[in-house]
Amino acid sequence: MEKAVRFICMIPVLFFMFGCHPVSDIDKPNGWYHLSEDAENIEGDPIVTVKDFLFLRLDSGMLNNTNKYLYEITGIIKKEKRKTFADATEKSIGRKIGFFYNGKILCAPSPNMRLENGAFSVSLSGYDQTEAYMIYKELREEMTGYLDSGSSLTAEEMHRFDSLYIAWKNNYRTNPITQVSSNTNDARQLEQYPQLLEMGKKIIPCIITRLPVRNDFFALTLYDDLQDIDSLKCFDYSKGEQYRVQMTLKKYIEAKTGKKKKEFSSDIEKIQAIKELSAKYGGEDDPAYTDAERDSIFLDTDYEIMEDILKMFSSGLNE
Repeated sequence: MEKAVRFICMIPVLFFMFGCHPVSDIDKPNGWYHLSEDAENIEGDPIVTVKDFLFLRLDSGMLNNTNKYLYEITGIIKKEKRKTFADATEKSIGRKIGFFYNGKILCAPSPNMRLENGAFSVSLSGYDQTEAYMIYKELREEMTGYLDSGSSLTAEEMHRFDSLYIAWKNNYRTNPITQVSSNTNDARQLEQYPQLLEMGKKIIPCIITRLPVRNDFFALTLYDDLQDIDSLKCFDYSKGEQYRVQMTLKKYIEAKTGKKKKEFSSDIEKIQAIKELSAKYGGEDDPAYTDAERDSIFLDTDYEIMEDILKMFSSGLNE
């Protein structure tokens, strides 16, 4: 599965293998629970509830050698509940904990280590895009402390952008129009494009956070059509779309921050700089990823955007 640019990539996450099934305690609040020995029922009070979450995100990736997509929800628990979650994962090594949602156990992971940073991932195996999005939408609406305070988008508009962008991205990878074309302008022919365009310039910051992901360069078509300030666009088409993405990010970030964008002389230098940035804000290597996979994630990450994200998390986790 493609790894999106996210702080989750740098801290331990859970790997889920259980399908969902109904349980008898349907009146329990949504959240993480200890499970019975057979993992069929939840036990006791919740470890943490959805209201204890600080951040949620819906991601997708294509399963190997198929045209099918797997959806997952990733998140981070608030600082005041992270020790509770860490203690519970340590206690449950060799057993299972479950994510309970509306009367069902969505997944039942077996932690193999104590998870200190409160990061988690819920794999929505068996759910299509609409179903996965509805679960994500309901959880976000239930959650308190969601970090959208700096955005001009309402919560409903954020939901709409996320849903449309994921559908557009999946369509771009699988639609015959774009599969056989080397022209990213063909992304404009897909059905989600005019709907995204109608949302207007306020989604530009959302597009900017997607552009550093190496295979999301097609989103530059949407940015170019919405951005009416020519000095924040790159018109040099001779060096390819990846170059235009980097120059667009440079122009946008320097204009917004008022400082020169950090440049690197090599991939190794960039990887080391982002490692140091992550360590500065308390990030840790995720043992689920190999060194090569982690370095690939870092290369797909824009330094300044990652710095802003880490600052946001640091501020939220210290509230």
